[in-house]
Amino acid sequence: MSVTPVNAWATHTPLLAACAMTAKVGVVECGGGHYSTPLLKAVATVRGVPFVTIEEHPEWGAALKAAYAGWHEEIWIATARRRKWVDVTKTLDTILDFTPDMIFADCGAFRIAPLYARSWCLEWAKEHGVRLAVVHDSEPQNQRKYYFDKSFPTFKYRVDWTGDCYRLPGIPEDANIPWASCCSDTDDLEWLAEALGTKVITQ
Repeated sequence: MSVTPVNAWATHTPLLAACAMTAKVGVVECGGGHYSTPLLKAVATVRGVPFVTIEEHPEWGAALKAAYAGWHEEIWIATARRRKWVDVTKTLDTILDFTPDMIFADCGAFRIAPLYARSWCLEWAKEHGVRLAVVHDSEPQNQRKYYFDKSFPTFKYRVDWTGDCYRLPGIPEDANIPWASCCSDTDDLEWLAEALGTKVITQ
């Protein structure tokens, strides 16, 4: 039997699931995908809270709408005419009639939105008092690329999920396993650190 590594696009799932299971108001996803979108939709449904996805790539957004038609209807495309990108945080201010207690930022993957848009989502979360702000691809070598080196220190608490449990036999030691991180100003995240077997970083 062969053992293959987890898809790098799915390394955020343990942290995402743990955070979403605590949602009491609503969940917002900036940048949809076939791992995060169905997971968050299912958990939000169980929790009885609204779930909204915003996607900046028109074709990918249309594909997500088609894939989850009749199940996840709240998929918005933040792209103006001629494929000009619209700041997802401005879209949030336009469409949301609630302040979520969790936001997941995984936008910019298609390079229509800049990669540092994920940090803009963190700033929006901080300004609006969102309890949990989650991002993907937060490993150290990506800190400057996504501007996480500027946005992370503005939060009181952070938990990094390194995904070390994915280093199955046969995976090279230097293989990059994308991290995911959760930031908060209002939650000490001790419960999350315990669930993931890691520690809380305090600023």
